[in-house]
Amino acid sequence: LVSIWHILKKREVDQHASELMIARAFLDFAHNDLGVANLPGGMTAAEFTRQNLDRLGIGKDLVKLMYGRHTYLLPQSSLPGAAPALQPSGRSQVQNTKAAQAERAAKAQAKREALAEKRAEAEARMGRPRKTRSDKGTKRGPHSKK
Repeated sequence: LVSIWHILKKREVDQHASELMIARAFLDFAHNDLGVANLPGGMTAAEFTRQNLDRLGIGKDLVKLMYGRHTYLLPQSSLPGAAPALQPSGRSQVQNTKAAQAERAAKAQAKREALAEKRAEAEARMGRPRKTRSDKGTKRGPHSKK
């Protein structure tokens, strides 16, 4: 009770608390209590955890965090003397950050536009709309008029 009073009075982190356990608690809070879709500013759980660790002034060297079966790479800390952020490798290269989401959305939009252009080209060349896969049961080719 005395330590809680000191923590609340001085607004400091408990000296005996583990930075790793606090980071896991923030990650757990982001996933289970708030819900990742409800995080402020559209942050990811890793960004939310890093923001709160920086606000408390701890965990500047913490770059990787295990949560369940997943390993989260935290963004670089804004505290002075912080360790550089790790680059994802292997299967963790697909990080669900805002930049990665925007990049995937841009690639998908470019692909949709290329397909629409290709479809319009083919329809203009044939003089009729292309058959889609939904008409798979219809006969095609030179023998279709029998």
